[in-house]
Amino acid sequence: MKRWRRLKSRLLVRSTLFRLYQDEYRTTRGRTVPYTRLEGPSFASVVPVNRSGEIIFVENYRPLLRRSLLEIPGGMIDPGETPREAARRELEEETGFRAGRLQALGWYYPSPHLARHRGHLFLGTDLTRGRTHRDPDEEIRVVPMAIHRAYRLLEEGKIHQSTAMLGLDRARPYVYPPPPGGPSSRRSAPPPAPEL
Repeated sequence: MKRWRRLKSRLLVRSTLFRLYQDEYRTTRGRTVPYTRLEGPSFASVVPVNRSGEIIFVENYRPLLRRSLLEIPGGMIDPGETPREAARRELEEETGFRAGRLQALGWYYPSPHLARHRGHLFLGTDLTRGRTHRDPDEEIRVVPMAIHRAYRLLEEGKIHQSTAMLGLDRARPYVYPPPPGGPSSRRSAPPPAPEL
């Protein structure tokens, strides 16, 4: 399809991490339409699996929803950091575990109607103990869960956070049903994400 042409752009709000713009576009049919755009960093998330056959989730309080959600560890990619480095850092900061191995599971656009940022997914195995280091605004509880129970919750529609849903789906061929001897690489890793 042909691209729309951006005619104007006005910054509405700037915060520490995000900028909100009001744009004006010319469509391929010649119409002029307003469009709201959010600019911010991409993020990386991990499906961490320990040697006991558990996925290490985090229960994260989300003030907009006034409730906690079951999620996989993850967070924003810092300037100069690769998605893999961010995934490794966020895993330890949020759960206190380090991954001896991180396998890329691909990337996706979480909000293509609003933003260009990407979510990068990894499978983390060979976990060892590290140290948590959470942000002041994070209220997190670490929730180890047997692999079969995690996938039962997913199949029953009881996991509602999009990154956790997609991460579990992408990790499924590697961990569920668990192969003998624990998680393994039963298919080749997807290619790395191109840079924006």
